[in-house]
Amino acid sequence: MSIDFAALLREELAQHVQGSEKVVVDTSNSSLPPKVGSMRDVNTEEVRFPSDWRVSCKVEGAVECVWLIENALSEGCERVIVDDLRQSQCESGPVSSKVCDEVSSSGRWVSLKDRRVLKWDREPQFSGWASQLAACFSRDLSTWQGSACNHILVNWYDADGGILPHTDGPAYLAATATVSLSEPAIMRFSPRLGFEGKTFDLLLRPRAVVVFSHEAYSTHTHEILPGSAITISESCLNRPDAAEDLARLHEHRRVQNRASLTFRHCLPEPARV
Repeated sequence: MSIDFAALLREELAQHVQGSEKVVVDTSNSSLPPKVGSMRDVNTEEVRFPSDWRVSCKVEGAVECVWLIENALSEGCERVIVDDLRQSQCESGPVSSKVCDEVSSSGRWVSLKDRRVLKWDREPQFSGWASQLAACFSRDLSTWQGSACNHILVNWYDADGGILPHTDGPAYLAATATVSLSEPAIMRFSPRLGFEGKTFDLLLRPRAVVVFSHEAYSTHTHEILPGSAITISESCLNRPDAAEDLARLHEHRRVQNRASLTFRHCLPEPARV
């Protein structure tokens, strides 16, 4: 049995609240920090996806429908996004999970055990680079069966932070595109209980986009391995060939926050199965 992302988030919130009385949140309560404000624009010409990405970026040896697009964003785009995310936490401040529910958390940073989470639930909340990237992903990746991205999830990880195995669940169309920023990480896919398949890893370098759908979305869980060290196992499908690159990664220690942006299409509730 696996847990979908919404259930995972609820479980993490519950763990933080455990031992405290349940707090009913009034979303108009002035004690809540303001929602995250507008983001800056980026140069969308520096967001690049190969026209044949479904062929040239397909991950060989993985379950069907996994792609990895390296250097999809420029360093300049990455810098703007990471700086905006860092600044927004200074200006708005994180909401304690003890005083925030799933509804009132939209548009606000929420503190969890080893990361902070920010989600924009609907397209009208997007601004600046969030709106630009959602449009680029919807147009150039065509991942969501002709529908547009209308949901963005931001994870701001501690240097040694990760996320437990989960699926993204039935709330979304069965496709996900995630940008990795600031620091490298290992993403692990594992077959869900009752499904056949193998466990495999992907090395996510900064500015890479991982896209997965169909079998990878529904029959496998995915996770980000915790720890400040990057361990490249034999099951890593994009393991560097050059010995010096491999040694450099093994010696690397994450010392700053890692960020990820996950783009999805959220289904209306009656359409969820």
